[in-house]
Amino acid sequence: MTPLSNEPDDRHDAENAGARVVGCEFGGRYHVQAEIGQGGIGVVYRAFDRQRDREVALKLLRSDAIGPSQRPRFEREARALGALSHPNIVAILDCGVAGSVPYLVMELLEGQSLAQARGAHPFPLERAELIVRELFSALAYVHARGVVHRDLKPANVFLQRLPGGGERVKLLDFGLARFVDRESNGETLTRSGEVFGTPAYMPPEQWTGQAIDARADVYSAAVVCFELLAGRRPFLGEGQDLLRCQLIDATPLLHEACPERVASPELEHLLQRALAKQPGDRQRDATEIVAELESLPRPWLYSGAEATAERRSTALAAREALRAAFAPTLEQRAAAALPTASPPSVNTAATRARTSGGAVRAIVEVLRRLVLASAWTLTIASVFVIGFAAALIYVLRSPAHQDQRAALEQALPPMREAVTRGALAARTAVDDVISDATARVSGVAPPQAGAASPPDATPTATRERARDPWRAPAPPALRRIRTRIDAGQRGDERMLRELRRYNREHADDPRGHLLLARLFVNRGAWDEVAVQYQLALARDPSSRGDPRMLPDLVSATARPASSARAQELVRKTYGREALDAIARARLSTRSADERVRLDRLARAISR
Repeated sequence: MTPLSNEPDDRHDAENAGARVVGCEFGGRYHVQAEIGQGGIGVVYRAFDRQRDREVALKLLRSDAIGPSQRPRFEREARALGALSHPNIVAILDCGVAGSVPYLVMELLEGQSLAQARGAHPFPLERAELIVRELFSALAYVHARGVVHRDLKPANVFLQRLPGGGERVKLLDFGLARFVDRESNGETLTRSGEVFGTPAYMPPEQWTGQAIDARADVYSAAVVCFELLAGRRPFLGEGQDLLRCQLIDATPLLHEACPERVASPELEHLLQRALAKQPGDRQRDATEIVAELESLPRPWLYSGAEATAERRSTALAAREALRAAFAPTLEQRAAAALPTASPPSVNTAATRARTSGGAVRAIVEVLRRLVLASAWTLTIASVFVIGFAAALIYVLRSPAHQDQRAALEQALPPMREAVTRGALAARTAVDDVISDATARVSGVAPPQAGAASPPDATPTATRERARDPWRAPAPPALRRIRTRIDAGQRGDERMLRELRRYNREHADDPRGHLLLARLFVNRGAWDEVAVQYQLALARDPSSRGDPRMLPDLVSATARPASSARAQELVRKTYGREALDAIARARLSTRSADERVRLDRLARAISR
């Protein structure tokens, strides 16, 4: 048979060549026997490797998925993935480009994918527990080596049938989607109509094209595990409806999705955290999940007669605490931030939330409309006055009215400034009225002037002493990266991998997170800036002495995407020490919206 790679007309993708690939020799050593299945970027065949004298799985990738200039990098990436050796990851045996067709050779597995094995009912507990443990074991192994899967779903989790009985999890397609997307920046995929990632299992940040890391895999794997244990995904729907559910709806508890089963509070806590909408609220990577799984009490779930009324009551009582802890919706995130004089019981909080929620919304809406109506009335009246003054200046052009015209011209700038201040004051008043009304209707008195600081507003005198972490000698790798970041560079994937690897290997050093925060400042990713500074402070509270932290957090406060998290960090970490930085930021910005947010932060600190 003629080798496929030597045929002159083979410059098209593998899917179109499927009919003539079967029965041919590929690459001079692989005899293609049959098609096994198709994926997003290619086709997989059963083939016989004449050199190894064994059957293998041959994956032919579409030729447009990896362009000619990217093929050397593709081969290096594939060989690096081939160096991953773990019992729960499919082994890559060979790779290359034959003619114009990129290919991968993997071990041939017997069994079925998790997508084929799942049904309308949840998996038996013992089987589900084995799959969950082995899935996260594989993820922990690759996360420790700086690799992110980015397309975790049941179709990529294979249940290998073992010769002596039983099964073993094998993770498929690891790292390939990440490589193709990174090298092409999505261009070839967009042209061919393909999108990497499966919406039902993608975290919210992946939907919007943000930079993702191991926490995206944590979310996707948690969706797979939830589906294993409950028999359905936590969020249902398609397209925009699915995205809306992921962004707005609270993550259901396992017993809400599967009434015949009740999970232990520890398992619910693990899944709720892994399915958090904000990446910073999730476990850092799969290694943390593995540690939590090891400490879970047995059994994980109760079903049948063991799902007693008492266990159901315990699960219901924990519902509000779990949801408030991981901020599933914007409304609940705001409610959780309100201080309370004494911590109520879970049942009391749940009852108050149910009975007062409607009243809060109704009163706040009425007050908001009244304040806005007053603000608009003042603004419109001011505009008419300015217009009338301008008209008078036009009329009084004759030399006889020179003094009157000069007086009006001098009065116009203060009038415009007064209108601007009035509009800003009205918008600030709207925010204050809504905040105070929400607090009062919820039974929480707003802070009064001269009142004692809330418990979490740590006085400056008792805060951790600030130290500049850069006074200590930094490793050469960090010094090099710091020089590039401080020069304004946005960095690349390699720099991100180096910093994240440093953070994993130096658990007590906050400087890797400090550099990541600066890097995200250069990229304008302000939400990630706040997250990285929060992680640095968690490792070493004295790192608040970093010269860039306070100015960057104040800048993040002025941005809508990161304002809430950054404001909380500034308030708790610096308190009144931040007032000078806030004043400088307010003077340097031209945005009225940013000034409003900075003024709100200054008021919150000064109370």
